[in-house]
Amino acid sequence: MRKLNLSMIKQFYFFTLLAGLLLRSINIYSLMPSKYDGMFFTFLALWGGILLGIDFFSNLKKKRFPYDKLLILFSTVILLSSIFNRQYGIIPNIKLLIWSCIYYFLAYEFAKEHFKDNRFFKNIDFTLIITWFVLTFSSLVMFFLNFGFEKFYSPRDRIRVGFLESRLFGLYGDPNYAATGAVIVIILSLYYIFKIKRTSLRVFLIANIFIQFIYIVLSGSRTGEVVGYILFSLSVFIFVLDNKKFENNKIAGVFLGIAVAIAGIFSLHILIDFTKDLFNNILNILSHHEMNGKIISNSQSNTSLVRKDVAESDDVSNLRFSIWKSALDIFKSSWLVGTSPKNMIPYAREHLPSTFIAQNGFIVHNSYLNVLASTGILGGLTFFSFCIRSFFEVVKSINWKEAMSSSYKYIYFLVVFAYALFGCINSEFVLEHTIGSLIFWLFLGRLIGSYKNIPKIK
Repeated sequence: MRKLNLSMIKQFYFFTLLAGLLLRSINIYSLMPSKYDGMFFTFLALWGGILLGIDFFSNLKKKRFPYDKLLILFSTVILLSSIFNRQYGIIPNIKLLIWSCIYYFLAYEFAKEHFKDNRFFKNIDFTLIITWFVLTFSSLVMFFLNFGFEKFYSPRDRIRVGFLESRLFGLYGDPNYAATGAVIVIILSLYYIFKIKRTSLRVFLIANIFIQFIYIVLSGSRTGEVVGYILFSLSVFIFVLDNKKFENNKIAGVFLGIAVAIAGIFSLHILIDFTKDLFNNILNILSHHEMNGKIISNSQSNTSLVRKDVAESDDVSNLRFSIWKSALDIFKSSWLVGTSPKNMIPYAREHLPSTFIAQNGFIVHNSYLNVLASTGILGGLTFFSFCIRSFFEVVKSINWKEAMSSSYKYIYFLVVFAYALFGCINSEFVLEHTIGSLIFWLFLGRLIGSYKNIPKIK
């Protein structure tokens, strides 16, 4: 009974944390006084810390130590790096370390232990699906109203709501994170369309896929599109390879799978372009209105989905190449334990003032380079070792001959892989405190838990 009650408390905690992170992803939430957000997440951090402590002493009493040793080493490196770079500030790093421990040793471990709890994970899935539906639908309404609002603090600190700069921000704080979330919601919706028999729910999920796809197009997020292309082509390839016709001729299956996947990417690209053209025409209509029989142009409205920061720039990476080069320079100057996660910019300004990060104050926009520059070679080796080992364990946990079946494993693999891909272009899932971090560690934990419980062949 005690174990059951503790499990229920943890589940309630995760849903409370998820609700808070979902609120943070809404741009208008930032208009509230930050002290309320700070108080709420301080409470959640304390609550999570208490649950961690209960878990730890309970495991000691039972002479168990289930925690991942590589993640323990990685957390230790974060602490050491924070201490070595304390002159730039230590409190923000300690806060991040606490949240990292909650993700690594509470969320991840809970999902590993309760990987068979279909109800818990289904509730997580539908919380994401329904929330993204509400936020995306509201954002599309803003598009059709041609509504845009901006509260400016600085060039990199501003709140944008609605349709601005030829991009649909809508109610999301960042279109890149929102578009990647939309890709994940499409994946989960497709899964439940084939799993659930209720017609009304299936109709809702189909409608959700439709509006999430439209948001990805209107958001102008190339990141979201790239993640979608890769996951779509991978799924097409596996679907072709799963065909029984290729059981005895895998080489032919591989070549055909690659050909169909490439054709699928082109088809998806054509569909995206067609949708952009369609909504460009809609924009032209929305940007004019009739008055006294005359068509009057609305000069305040957006009239195109072409992003000027992309169309008028020769830098295809949108400054990322410069940022990444700067991050590598910072890593070379502090290669053992790094600059600490929250002190990279002040460190760069003191020791490498000519670097791009020092001069412009950008974050790294790459989770893997961020780990390397923030925690040095010690942090990089431990975390990348964890990633490589986890990848092989997840691959082994999936029955690839039945990957497209009703099992959650391939779907959760796609979600985790989506965040891993997103981390190549933005900061996510590690050394971050976002929705993506929570979902990544819960879903990865479930996959690893299923792998650990696969009967071993003797």
